[in-house]
Amino acid sequence: MYKDQFEKYLKEEKKSAGNTSRAYIRDVEQFSRFLKDRGLDEDVFATNADVVAFLMELKNAGSSKSTVNRKLSSIRIYYDFLMKKAGMASNPADNIKSPKIEKKSMDFLTVEQINRLMELPDDSKKGIRDRALLELMYATGIRAGEVINLEMADLNLRMGFITCQGEHMRARIIP
Repeated sequence: MYKDQFEKYLKEEKKSAGNTSRAYIRDVEQFSRFLKDRGLDEDVFATNADVVAFLMELKNAGSSKSTVNRKLSSIRIYYDFLMKKAGMASNPADNIKSPKIEKKSMDFLTVEQINRLMELPDDSKKGIRDRALLELMYATGIRAGEVINLEMADLNLRMGFITCQGEHMRARIIP
């Protein structure tokens, strides 16, 4: 596996966030182990049938449809990378349909649940920090992953907004 080059490709060209890149790499490493168990020492020799067999093994092991879809997506992206950077002729994950996932309605917190959540932090420094983060998330709808990556430089008190890195490392301005 071309792990270092793939990681660089995900970060620089695909603009994938750190957690996304790590998940893709884990998925491709799992697929590589699967191939080795089947006697294929090189990822570049994988076929469409190998990808299908891997996905069936995941399904039979009880993996959810969303997990199978993410792993298929990871494999597709990896082989797209190999086609661009290593001259591979075709992508063995092309033309494989992703399992359909039923859309679930979002669950929202009730006003009572929000009030109880806001009462949890105490008056310690960490409690004050936690309350501020909860208020920020509640008031703006900022995602947990975006909060984790916030830096002081992202906060513009004078103009009244926060700049955060959204999906695919795109800047998002939150008033």
